[in-house]
Amino acid sequence: MLGPRELAHECASIGEKKVNNSFRNMIVGGMLSGLFVGIGYYGYLVVYSSLVDTEYLIFGRVIGALVFTVGIILVVLTGSELFTGNCLIILGYCNKQYSLSKVCKNLGIVWLGNFIGALILVLLIYISKMPNDVMITTINNISNQKVGLSIFVAISRGILCNILVALGVYASYAAKDVSGKILASAIPVFLFVLSGYEHSVANMFILPLSLFYESGITILDIFKNIIPVTIGNFLGGGIIVPLAYYFLYVFKSAKIHT
Repeated sequence: MLGPRELAHECASIGEKKVNNSFRNMIVGGMLSGLFVGIGYYGYLVVYSSLVDTEYLIFGRVIGALVFTVGIILVVLTGSELFTGNCLIILGYCNKQYSLSKVCKNLGIVWLGNFIGALILVLLIYISKMPNDVMITTINNISNQKVGLSIFVAISRGILCNILVALGVYASYAAKDVSGKILASAIPVFLFVLSGYEHSVANMFILPLSLFYESGITILDIFKNIIPVTIGNFLGGGIIVPLAYYFLYVFKSAKIHT
């Protein structure tokens, strides 16, 4: 298990590897992460919808949140590329290990890959005809609630979400065994799902899925949610978390370069 100072430097080193990945690795890794997060979200929907009209709804939320963590655990254990986790690469940039252009390139390609992976899963689920009527109603209700959020609410929930997700990914870097990585990444993610915060990649799955089930949502509505949530996710996981640990454990009175 790495100590706090070692962990901060490890995060910066991992960021250096990520920004120097090839386009192929970034886009394919991003697609896998989008797929994994969508799989976790679908598991949440299965559990939650089965209890949504009962007095045991809270158990649906709790168990569903636990199931959702499978998606993030798969991302962490397989080393694929998730936008919200990759926001941590800002730490290495602050330490002058790579340029801002490399940061933007990585985050942009990975974000796109996440979206493609999520859309692939959307199509597979629609073609498979797996969702029952109760699940479809749940999908539409959740999606309409999401697109009904104001910009500032979406951004603030995005910030809160990725403070937790980024901390989970960050903490997983400290663990040297599988069980440690699972525990470190799963607990913060469980909390964000239970709290109802907004995760851009998760929304890349559920919002397009609702298009197939007469939710009344448009493509424009989807981007009106995903864009501010993405901004919030970056502020939480790309500014608040990495800058905090940079100044705590890495800062050497060096000016951040552009």
